Amino acid sequence: MSEEVIARTRGLPYRPRLVAVIDSDRKGPGDTVSPEARALRRACEERGLSCWVLAKREAENYLPRMLLDGRQDADARHERRVEAWDTLNDDQKDFFDMKGGLAERPSDIERDLFDGLPEAEREILTVGFGTNVHQCWILWQVRGIRDELLARGRGDLEHGVELIRKEV
Repeated sequence: MSEEVIARTRGLPYRPRLVAVIDSDRKGPGDTVSPEARALRRACEERGLSCWVLAKREAENYLPRMLLDGRQDADARHERRVEAWDTLNDDQKDFFDMKGGLAERPSDIERDLFDGLPEAEREILTVGFGTNVHQCWILWQVRGIRDELLARGRGDLEHGVELIRKEV
């Protein structure tokens, strides 16, 4: 991703209106952002560009239940997975691997974060929501979704909007 920023800004005689957004890929609240996120942040800083490294693990961690419930291809397994996900606390929801589920070999941070999760929920959440979970975003125009998104964002979405507003 940092290569993309470098390529898009190379040789420009002006500073482009650009906000780079990247998943943090952090495994838990105390974890550091991924090497890719650090490289992108550094490339943006060198070029005077805004960079938003998400506070949560990945963009899908901002999905509120309302959008997970409305998934078009939902079946009974998906509904059980949503119910199990909904038992997680906010930090667990923020760093749960929405696509892949609970790690087979969790890091120390993941082990601590999900310690005490009942076995029934753990078993259901071992498999995540799949690689196409991002399709839940197509329902973002659902009535009442703004408040749900802001609540799940826990302040980070407002931060991203401010970065974007500065550029326009």
